[in-house]
Order: sequence, then C-alpha cells, then structure tokens
Amino acid sequence: MITTLTLNPALDLTLTVNQFIPEDRNRVESARKDPGGKGFNVSRVVKRLGYPTTAIGFLGGHAGQEVIQYLKDEGIYVWHISTQAETRVNVTISSLAKVQQTKFNQKGPRILKSEWSAMVNLLKQVIDHAGMFVVSGSLPPGLPSDIYASLIEMAKKSNPKLQVVVDADGDALKFASEARPFLIKPNLHELSRLVGRSLD
Repeated sequence: MITTLTLNPALDLTLTVNQFIPEDRNRVESARKDPGGKGFNVSRVVKRLGYPTTAIGFLGGHAGQEVIQYLKDEGIYVWHISTQAETRVNVTISSLAKVQQTKFNQKGPRILKSEWSAMVNLLKQVIDHAGMFVVSGSLPPGLPSDIYASLIEMAKKSNPKLQVVVDADGDALKFASEARPFLIKPNLHELSRLVGRSLD
C-alpha cells in the first residue's frame, strides 16, 4: 500500500482562453477542476498504474468537499482532517495562442494545533499498514519547516520497515533530508537550493 500525505492541498481551477491579455476582458473557452496537491497527484498516478493507495490530507469547506469527491470519483480512498478554514483554490490561466500558463497559488489555510494533533493521531493509525509513505508539497501556514522531519522520525519508530519518500523544497526538504528518508525527489532547482550552489 502506498500512502500519501498532502498537508496543503488545493482545488485546482484551470481556465483556458484563446489569448491571455492583461488588463482586458478575457473570454474563457473552457474550465476544469482537479484535486490539487503533490501527494494527491501521486495517489492519482499510483491508482492509474493499478496499485492500491490511500490519500491523506487537510481539507475544509466547500472546496475541500469537492477535492474529496473528485478523488473518490477516481477510486481513491481519502482520509482527511477537517479544517475550520476553506481549502485553497489555485487558479491557472492557460493561453492557447502562445501555449503559456499563468498560475495564481494561494498560501493555504492556517493549521490549528488541534487540527495538527488530530492529523498525528490519524497518521499513527494508518502508517502501520503502509509499505511506502509519500510526504510531499508545500507546508500550510501554522506548521514549522521541520514538520516532515518529525513525521519521518515518527514513521520510523512506528513502522521500521516503512519506506518514506519526500518531495519538498527549501527548509522543509533540508530538515527532511537530515532525518534520512528512504528517498527524496527534488527537481534541479530544489536540489540546487538544498546544496547551496547552482547545478548544471
């Protein structure tokens, strides 16, 4: 079982226009909604490849309910902790004429201490039955940058055979790497920031 964790999920709204013109009225040719967040995306791919997966995340409000429904429609089982604040909505403007995309990503809702405690209790129940645990994506306001490292240490104590995979950036990746997960998956820019120099 591949279990994924998305601490800062989103409802992704993609608006397609013929040509994006700033400071003018742009007519939308099509609109699409998808569950967003790196961990959820991992679960979606794993499911399409025919492997079992469980997705875990913070979700709140109408946008959060939409994310849950979209994942369930894809046959993905979702464990979630409800947040008082609404799940963020990220907007992408896709231009057909220039084949360009402009993204507007929100920070996400602030996670309360009570919500985090509920998440830790949930993870303790779930990771004992996981073969691989994927933690990925940005961190929402209210959580410290070493939170992935803490989760790695908790997972190792609870399930020593568990393989933990991390896809993160900045300090979150730095601290997580020091906790020695099974695998990290930085892109070139994230790896350059991790080692403190430009890489070819």
